[in-house]
Amino acid sequence: MIGLELWAARAPFDERPWLILGKGPTYQRRSEFDLTSFHTLSLNHVVADMSVDIAHIMDIDVVIACADALRTNCRYLVMPRHPHVACEPSRRRLEEFFDAVPVLRELDEQGRLVWYSSSGAPVPGATHNIRVRFFSSEAALGVLGELGVRDVRTLGVDGGRHYGATFHHLNAVTKLANGQPSFDLQFAELELIRRRYDMTVTPLVPSLSVFVGAVERDLPAVRTLAHSISTRSSVPVHVTPLTGSSFSFAGCLSL
Repeated sequence: MIGLELWAARAPFDERPWLILGKGPTYQRRSEFDLTSFHTLSLNHVVADMSVDIAHIMDIDVVIACADALRTNCRYLVMPRHPHVACEPSRRRLEEFFDAVPVLRELDEQGRLVWYSSSGAPVPGATHNIRVRFFSSEAALGVLGELGVRDVRTLGVDGGRHYGATFHHLNAVTKLANGQPSFDLQFAELELIRRRYDMTVTPLVPSLSVFVGAVERDLPAVRTLAHSISTRSSVPVHVTPLTGSSFSFAGCLSL
């Protein structure tokens, strides 16, 4: 296996910007963009639908589900040294899954398996721990930061509670399986990571702005409205009350 720090030192990629691809609703609009102008990193099951440079996966069950695709659809598989089982970091190291999950051994033998130390289960002696609190998008952005990437775009990294149509079959299997209320929680974490590495992170599908006239006493109702918008969403949106308050809500809006 290749440690992230050593892999980054090898500089395996050129200076093109990176595109992180998630399972959110805006993934359905990928045909509108020239993806060949980016290096690509997929989150979880996206690798089963398209070829990418990096497949980033945290959970062993996703590796098992995508085993055939991982053999053909990615140049590298990047995972935490202690992969997740049932949405929690395992005490077992990645190499301890080789017998049960043969594709991991195959990728390792081909020099295509990269590991990193996760903040959820740090590797003793690791120089850097990749921050992850809620979702794998956070760790993926940190991995790119460690690679020295400064220009990142996203598609399918959306708020709300929905997957894109391509991944509807996973709604009852993996969607918010970690118990979080919505994908909105990732945005504050992504902003912290972006600042840490001094990166530019821009969605390919721009967010819409929704402004709600309100006074201070109306803010609980505005939050309820924002949540309602988010749970029925398909494109990114920011809901902001026009009260002078700094409160804002990142999610998605159906059109």
